[in-house]
Amino acid sequence: NNQYNTCFWALVKSGKTEKEAHQALKGTSSKDKNKLLLQQFQVNYNDEPAMFRKGSTVYRDKVKTDDCGNPIKRTREAITVSNFDLIGPEFWENHQYILGEASDYLCLGGKEKYGYEYVKKFDNIHRLPYSNWTIVRISACQFDQFSLIHSFDKPNDETALRLMNACASLMMEQFPDIIFGYGFDNEYSFVFQEKTELYQRDER
Repeated sequence: NNQYNTCFWALVKSGKTEKEAHQALKGTSSKDKNKLLLQQFQVNYNDEPAMFRKGSTVYRDKVKTDDCGNPIKRTREAITVSNFDLIGPEFWENHQYILGEASDYLCLGGKEKYGYEYVKKFDNIHRLPYSNWTIVRISACQFDQFSLIHSFDKPNDETALRLMNACASLMMEQFPDIIFGYGFDNEYSFVFQEKTELYQRDER
């Protein structure tokens, strides 16, 4: 994770080899890493930019401002990039409309079907049922080489991360069914609305 990478590159820049840095961090807890950064490098990890510590999230927010920030009367959706605690409940409590009401069972003819014969019918069907969410993860190929060629800052290159966020925002514009995206390190994951018909929901 980012805390590990922050410690790792701080150790490497201080003169340790990559092998020595990995060995020094082996088995350390989050508290140990915070202590190492503070005592050896005078770095308070909690003061690092949220983009580095928490990753980036892209979603459609409901706002009452135009693109220039001027107030408007009607609520509109705006693609927004934020850096927050994705695990905590606060964001999801304030943005319940993103996921909506997820179905937790299949219903056919007003009756729930769980029997073997019903489930067996899906053996040769490659279309995802509507109770399944579609998540697409995009991971950078040969990222180490790419970052070396473009002289990325270690452990975090803000320009590269902002470029990733801009690309994620464009993805949401190109694919309206994307309701949420999360980026961290060299990858981005996109959640599509539950009943998306993207590629006819073919799982292959």
